[in-house]
Amino acid sequence: MVDRKRCETVDALGLTGLADLNHIRSVGRFAQHECRLARHHMYTFDGASRVDVVLWIQENLAVALELKLGETRLTKTRIDDEFLTDCRSSHNDSRIAGNMMAILDRRFGDLAPKPGLSVQIADTEVPLARDWFIVTRQSVLDRWIGNDRPAFSANTKCVAIGTLVDAFGGKSLFNALVAELLDFDYFDSWVN
Repeated sequence: MVDRKRCETVDALGLTGLADLNHIRSVGRFAQHECRLARHHMYTFDGASRVDVVLWIQENLAVALELKLGETRLTKTRIDDEFLTDCRSSHNDSRIAGNMMAILDRRFGDLAPKPGLSVQIADTEVPLARDWFIVTRQSVLDRWIGNDRPAFSANTKCVAIGTLVDAFGGKSLFNALVAELLDFDYFDSWVN
């Protein structure tokens, strides 16, 4: 979806001033999914640590998006106590372990400096912007008001999935895309 409407997506996220529009138009794949984190100073990350979606907005800069599209279990308490808990070291102090939200929020404590977090895109190490996005439902965002807002840092930007759907062209185009993406034999793929 995002790859098909690159400039519209960048605009919807408020990234037009930061993005290199020539790069966005010319790069083979603008939106990357399940990106591995690169080595961060002296640490690697647990193998399961992957960024849901990364937008490659400049040759040397990408923006992370974490997708939280469920309707339940996205309360302030759960996010603060589970998703935003400070990262810790693991594997004899060679790796950083933690939830991806905490990693993107640079909740490293004394483990590692905040600057320098990067992802692997193909064979290229691309630095991540300090700001990152949580993409969720509007109904979830409506609950994150005032004292019910999770303890996100100022670098965390929250956006409704509907904002991206609108940038893509609305309900009909979005539904057509989902039908296209899911046009496969479920039995052979999942059962057989």
